[in-house]
Amino acid sequence: MDRLDARPEIEVIVMARGGGDAAQLLPFSDEDLCRAIAASRTPVVTAIGHEGDRPLCDAVADLRCGTPSLAAAAVVPSRAELEQELDRLLSLVAAAALARLDHRARLLAAVDVGGTLAGRLAAAAGRVAVDGGRLQLLHPRRRTAGAAAAMARVDWERPVRARWARAKCCYASFPPGRSTGRSESSIICPPKRWVWLPRRRRRHHRSATSSS
Repeated sequence: MDRLDARPEIEVIVMARGGGDAAQLLPFSDEDLCRAIAASRTPVVTAIGHEGDRPLCDAVADLRCGTPSLAAAAVVPSRAELEQELDRLLSLVAAAALARLDHRARLLAAVDVGGTLAGRLAAAAGRVAVDGGRLQLLHPRRRTAGAAAAMARVDWERPVRARWARAKCCYASFPPGRSTGRSESSIICPPKRWVWLPRRRRRHHRSATSSS
């Protein structure tokens, strides 16, 4: 009894004996056996002798059956009952699935497909418009137009007129018939003069210039 109770794969213990007189059934009333049945963690089903036989092990067992056949029927469920239980569970699953499908179908029917698509298209058009505005700000033509406007605001004629007035004053200061040797363009925009010094004399020229 202790060995059977120690095996985890055993789900139920059936103690059965068919028929027998009182002397043959006496071992099933042993005190040690009754204590082992009471201490067992595994359910114990007893079926000793006939319906009228009552050994002491029947009093401490989890279930008492009159005959071994009745004990076997109590431990192992019938196939018909199992099939009925499976059919009931399958019906519940099918009903739940149909109810879920019906609920989803009602949700889909309530969705406004046209309105949803129109809203998505409007949102996309808004994003395209925003991106287009950003591209217009970064377009090179805009920068060119800004530069042209800045050049239009610049008064470039005033310095030219000032230089032209100075040229007229220079020409007016010379006596008639004497040439200045310079053209009008050189007086308005005088050329730059470059002085080339040898490499050895540059330091001497700089020191002389700084001393003077």
